[in-house]
Parts: sequence; C-alpha cells; structure tokens
Amino acid sequence: MMLCINEISKIKSIFKKMDILSESINFIYDTEGNVKFTLLDRSHALFVDCVMGEPIIQLVDIVECGNFTLDSGEFCKVIERFGKGCITLRYDETNQIVVLSQETNNGDKEYTLRTVEDYNNVRDLPDIDFTFTNCFEHSYFKGMLKDIKLYSQKLRFTVKDNKFTTSASGMMGEFSNSYILDDTIPNEIRSAYNLEKFTIVLSPDKISDMIQISIANDTPLKAVYHIDGLDLTYLLAPMIGDD
Repeated sequence: MMLCINEISKIKSIFKKMDILSESINFIYDTEGNVKFTLLDRSHALFVDCVMGEPIIQLVDIVECGNFTLDSGEFCKVIERFGKGCITLRYDETNQIVVLSQETNNGDKEYTLRTVEDYNNVRDLPDIDFTFTNCFEHSYFKGMLKDIKLYSQKLRFTVKDNKFTTSASGMMGEFSNSYILDDTIPNEIRSAYNLEKFTIVLSPDKISDMIQISIANDTPLKAVYHIDGLDLTYLLAPMIGDD
C-alpha cells in the first residue's frame, strides 16, 4: 500500500499530543481510497477515530484492504521532521515496515518505521444515543481552559432550556460560562469530564474553526472536527461521582 499525504500541517496538528495518549496507533485502509487511524489512550478514557480521504491524502497503490500499527512516539517524531510538500507513505507488508519519504531541495528524506503489535484492537466507534448536539467555535472552549483550571481538574457541562453552561468548582470558589443556544432543550443534561483529557480534545487547532459537541447524561462526550477529506472524532469518558 502506498499513499501521498498532501496536507502535512493538518496531519501534524492531528498528531500533536497523540504520543502521550497511547503507545500505538492503528492504521486501517480500504480499496475506496480511505484511510483511518484509531487510538485508545492508556487510561481507556479517550478514544480517537480519524477518517481521511482526498484531498488530505491520496491513495496511489492499493490491492486489498488492510491495517498496520505503529509506535505512536516514533511516528509522531518522524512526522514532525517533515516540512511543506507531499509526503509518501508506503507500507511493506512482507517486511512489516512503513517507509515515509519526501523530496526536498536539500535531497530526499526517508524514514523507516517497524510495525508493532496492536494490543488495544479497538477499531470502531461505539453507537451512543446523544440527547444534545451543537457546533461551537473552537476558540469558545479554548479560551475557558485557564479559567476552569483555577478551580478544578474536572469540568461540567449542563444543558438547560436554551443555555449550555460550562462550569468548575473547588475549595476556593467556582467558575461558570453560559452559551445561549438557538433552540430550547426539553430535558436537562448534566455530565462531567477530565479537564486534561478535554484539553487534548482541543489540541488540533489547525484543523477547523468549528467543533461539534455531543453529550447526554453521564455518557461519553463526542467531539468532531470535519473538513473536506477528514473527519476527526474524539470520544471522552465521563467522570462519575467524585472520580
């Protein structure tokens, strides 16, 4: 299998902080021209699913569907070494290696990575019924992170009537910010999440200015970035009780 990565800046943004989440990244490709990767963090609290197609990537040579797994730390370090321009990724199934290369004015770069075992074996998003879904500007959440961190490592989302409220509380006080929705929500929704994990959800800031958030009572949070040729989804487990 061989493909070209056309949007390296977006790929770099996606993989920012991925190496601190998990030891491995699983890549899956099909004959329709799509490639996706999945990742489950070490605490099993955050699952990442990313589907890529044209124009972000372009499959050059593929005979059948397949998959391979790479060490996340090594892959992220190699991706950071590339500059602007197309990157070629080639998977050699016989030798179980992945070769990444790029033509530059200073010569042709080439990196070889050996595949690893896929211990998590989680490849698909679970089906969850969400009672609230809304698109927000990425900067809306990004700007509140420091405010929330003043009080707690736990942030709460509450949806009541036509308000979406983000809040945090601790021994020193509390913080809240309410966003007015276009529609009124019939039933109140409450759910809480780990602030550090949610910060990672917000890390791919070069992908899109918008982020779609879906929640329900005490269920995982679903965050989706969507642009032409890419759907990046995070599924973050809720914090129940005083965890």
